[in-house]
Amino acid sequence: MTAAGAARSRSTSRRRATTTAALAAVVVLLAACSGGSAPEPEATDPSPLDSLMAEHFTWTEMYEASDAVWEERERIIAECMRESGFEYFLTADVSEAPEPEPTGPIPEDRLEFVQLYGYGQFVDGPYPRDATQLVQPDLNGEYQESLSPEAQSAYRAAFWGTNPVWEGDGTNDVPLSEQGCSGRAEEWASTRDTLQSPAWTWIQDAMNTLDEAALRDARVTEVVLAFSTCMAQAGFPEVTVGWEEDSAFAYLQAQYSELMSGSGKARVADLEELGQLEIELAVAEELCMRSTGSHEIRRAVRAEYEQEFITAHRAELEAHLAAVAELVGD
Repeated sequence: MTAAGAARSRSTSRRRATTTAALAAVVVLLAACSGGSAPEPEATDPSPLDSLMAEHFTWTEMYEASDAVWEERERIIAECMRESGFEYFLTADVSEAPEPEPTGPIPEDRLEFVQLYGYGQFVDGPYPRDATQLVQPDLNGEYQESLSPEAQSAYRAAFWGTNPVWEGDGTNDVPLSEQGCSGRAEEWASTRDTLQSPAWTWIQDAMNTLDEAALRDARVTEVVLAFSTCMAQAGFPEVTVGWEEDSAFAYLQAQYSELMSGSGKARVADLEELGQLEIELAVAEELCMRSTGSHEIRRAVRAEYEQEFITAHRAELEAHLAAVAELVGD
């Protein structure tokens, strides 16, 4: 996975809810998701940006540092809430739950995988369905609901502050120091969390700019057109880009929504047929990716843009990487 891909993946997966009134968090993708996802194409050499980042820190080191900040952030909230006369239970991370044992084969080849399981959305994957729906009890929500209405108001004021940002004019100009215990903890974390640091934000913005530039490259637009033509010939004209942009998932989601609404517009009659459609789509997508060389071409183009960026902005990039590395090492 490239630096940009890993960053997007991680920033999404690490986004945790901090509201104490939320329902129990259920980690499940779509209504009928099952365990296991298809492996990415065979690993290739690191991209230029990946290689440069590896000279400063590893992805594991960065995420472990971010996790440590999150844990301390939770302790700050708990201490602050106790000072206000309330209990607060430290929020666990369900992504750290142990991986269940597979009940079926897990091919390393992507084509072989999708022939069996599709994307693992509406087809039973290699892991037990129940094991992939990890529930995190909402102890703070339960505690808040056990309080009297007056105490609940006081709890929310202690947690969010007396002037919550969502009750303002939308400018979110309420200082963190005035946003209760959550703001106090966030203020502390904002200067220490690698994923929130200005240096990492700068790097992410640069990667997004590179993504946009690479997508406009003539070689990429040409291979995207070839891929789209291939998918149309396979019976899926709606899927116009490869799996990296999740076009196929959006198509499956739309089919599921139409099926559940009873609109009669769905391509399938029931969930079993939707699972079969998923396998057909996943196989067609993988074959079209291979026949057009889409992944390889796009990766090569992206690497060129990365190298050009590094050459033009190396000093500034190195400074931001060093700043992130300093946070990682704290």
